[in-house]
Amino acid sequence: MILNKLYVMKYVIVIFSITIIFFSCFQNKKVESSSMSHLNTLNMGEIIGSAFYDSCYHMFYKKGISDVFVDQNGWGHAVSSDMLNWTEISTISRPISKEFIINAHFSYDDKNNSKLSENSEPVMIIIYIYFDEGEYQLGIMYSNDKGKTWNEKSSSLDIPNMAFQSTTCPFMYWNHTTKRWVMLLSTDNSIKFYTSPNLEDWEYMSDFILKEEESEKELLKSFQFFSMKIGSNEKWILISNMEKTEQPRSRYYIGDFDQGKYNVDNDYIKHLHVLDYGKDISFSMINDSILIGFSKMSVDYTSTPRKLNLISENNHFFLMTNPDYTNVFDSEKIITLDSLLINETHILNIDALHNSPFDVLLNFDTSNQYAIHSAQKYGIVIQNEQNETITIGYDNMERVLYVESQMTQEDNPNGFDKKRYSISYKISEKTIVWHLIIDKGIVECFIDEGAISITDFFTKDIPIKSVYLYTDLGSIKLISGSICKLEKQKK
Repeated sequence: MILNKLYVMKYVIVIFSITIIFFSCFQNKKVESSSMSHLNTLNMGEIIGSAFYDSCYHMFYKKGISDVFVDQNGWGHAVSSDMLNWTEISTISRPISKEFIINAHFSYDDKNNSKLSENSEPVMIIIYIYFDEGEYQLGIMYSNDKGKTWNEKSSSLDIPNMAFQSTTCPFMYWNHTTKRWVMLLSTDNSIKFYTSPNLEDWEYMSDFILKEEESEKELLKSFQFFSMKIGSNEKWILISNMEKTEQPRSRYYIGDFDQGKYNVDNDYIKHLHVLDYGKDISFSMINDSILIGFSKMSVDYTSTPRKLNLISENNHFFLMTNPDYTNVFDSEKIITLDSLLINETHILNIDALHNSPFDVLLNFDTSNQYAIHSAQKYGIVIQNEQNETITIGYDNMERVLYVESQMTQEDNPNGFDKKRYSISYKISEKTIVWHLIIDKGIVECFIDEGAISITDFFTKDIPIKSVYLYTDLGSIKLISGSICKLEKQKK
């Protein structure tokens, strides 16, 4: 099925889910609307971790959108019951003694493995990198009263064999098999693995090094490391956010974690496996979902809830993701599209949506893609009331998916900035399904059962004005399709 595509495409994409949560016992900054994705009123920066407890999802994140320091703003704590409506319940102040905190990671110790709680209550832990007296060091804050108060560990962690000058981001979890903590620290070109029984005495285990041409140009920043099972196989997945690229993108690796060393299949080193083509800045796993944070034009977004699936074909493992909001939104079909021949343009009437978020399903007939009458290009265009456009299309001659955006210039409201990028992709099946979720400010697109994931943004959170399908130099048959209005369920 998808496997043939994975070997011929240059990138494979997949991506996943968001989480934040309404907690009725707190009445702080609340974000609740019909919009699915934007969170700008939370003043949210990079996500540093998340968890599910007390029947709620919890997310921790940088306050503000600073790319470098967290020192002045601390971290935010938000909760939600449905992964879409948000309540910020507190701000966690940075340790007064640490002036320059660079990056942090939140971990939920539900079994008190850290022994930081005297009464064996769950412990919230924030591990962070800070700059002090010319050196980068690691410190710990913890809370054993569910985030109401925070304590600082008496001394910083002493990590051997570490060049802190290049450290950018920590990640930590409790390994239930070894009964030890595992910490990952990213550097310019590698991730270093450490282990500890007590969060104080750390032992270096190994490095996971990127291929040379990748590490010279890019920087590993935020990442996740977790295991998933498929049958009797347990695989370890590393999702990394790469920066210093023309188009920032997250990538994933799948391999085995044995005796402290992460081993991945050669295919993940030779070929990039891309998680999402949006400008994703941070992410965090909760169960089998992933929380993805985006930032553009000083507006913060998270993706819709996305479920992660581990798939195996011919001993090759890969990820598939699809949006999952059925328990939050009711879907009302507004338009049904049956057996249409698209030639040049076909406008979709979205008047009945009344500015609500909506999803679009398109099932294209690709059985005659090489025929002389088949369109050289086809796709969909979304335009907002400021005449900005996002175009997602397929070039049948070049065998690439492409994304084109036309956005207003900050210093010239009458001018537009145009950008384009492409994704090498060969269609081998007779049909292909596109699933788009469209909301004010954000467009998410899932292609081929979740093998491809694309996220893009408008510059402002304003209503969508028009949506239309198009072809260039030929036609394509739309076997079926629909537009559904998404309305929040009444509890």
